[in-house]
Amino acid sequence: MPKPTRSQIDAEIIDRAAGLFAKHGFDHTSLQQIADAVNYSKAGLLHHFPSKQAIYDAALQTCRDQAQALLDAV
Repeated sequence: MPKPTRSQIDAEIIDRAAGLFAKHGFDHTSLQQIADAVNYSKAGLLHHFPSKQAIYDAALQTCRDQAQALLDAV
């Protein structure tokens, strides 16, 4: 099985984090919860994103991009 690319790893982190943010909210979602969801250490997670806020911002941007793509298709 090929090793996942950085963009695939980032997308997985964003996807899992978005689910946790939706369920628990930003304040009640920890970096450790996100790291556990993607089977990374907190240090490994922070290698991809510098902070929880950066993960949250990336998740929001992904949501915006997907919504725009849907609107463009309509």
